[in-house]
Amino acid sequence: MDPAISLQDLTARHGPYLAQILRAAAARAHRLHADGVSLEHLVGVCVMDEDSAASQALVHAFADPETVDLEVLALSPGLMVVGSEAALPFSPGAAHALRAARTRAASEGAAAVETDHVLHAAAQALHDDARAVLATAGYVAGEVISRGTDRVVDDGPLFRSFSDPAKRALSLARKAAHQARNTDIGPVRLIAGCLAADAELAGRTGLTITRVNEGLRPFATDTTPLAGDPPPWEAELVAWLQGLPDGSDTLGVLARCHDPRTPELAALLKRHQVSLDLLERSRGVFHDPT
Repeated sequence: MDPAISLQDLTARHGPYLAQILRAAAARAHRLHADGVSLEHLVGVCVMDEDSAASQALVHAFADPETVDLEVLALSPGLMVVGSEAALPFSPGAAHALRAARTRAASEGAAAVETDHVLHAAAQALHDDARAVLATAGYVAGEVISRGTDRVVDDGPLFRSFSDPAKRALSLARKAAHQARNTDIGPVRLIAGCLAADAELAGRTGLTITRVNEGLRPFATDTTPLAGDPPPWEAELVAWLQGLPDGSDTLGVLARCHDPRTPELAALLKRHQVSLDLLERSRGVFHDPT
């Protein structure tokens, strides 16, 4: 985003609540470890804020905001695993571990990021007390062997070089985190997911799922704080905001998503019966907080 363009510049023509929503969108992008704040982050916040006019209009249309948000999350940039019942981001410690796993695989000339890479990086991301529990459970940080003609590149989409078992481990980690009602996927879930996805990993690391789940249960919630500031706004979002009609509110945000230039969001809203006509009729009925 052009540093000369401020949040005040972008929202001065609109309802005051839009500035608050944009700050919340930036916080969401930060929590999802996205490189920039996108339109999808903004729409998700509009939908999930039960006080917003947009959320009230969805409920009026018998659409479930949480279901709509799940689909919006699936379209959103960020580091997360999307399932049929929930989309969970990785915790700060887990996100660091996944990047460290790829860096190690690339430095070793590995053909792929394997479950071993992920487990060892997740173990390093744990706090000292949790690592001590792993050591007591028999953990061995062994050598990783990855055979193949490809070579991991420490750049680009993070999961592009992950092996199928490693990807399955992430999915299993999400499932376990969701069942435990965690709000994100932490390093402990990654370790257990790797062991569940790769039957031979226990022999290489000295760990079992039972030992991990029992010994590391107190550490399942990652307390690592988010680092840095929220990411910058994407240029596409800035241009989109500049094209909003004067006086727009959260209803106006959803209405403009019906534009042909945002076909995925338009199709999503139509699937949930949130038509442009419904949003127009909702003006004057539902209002953002003042």
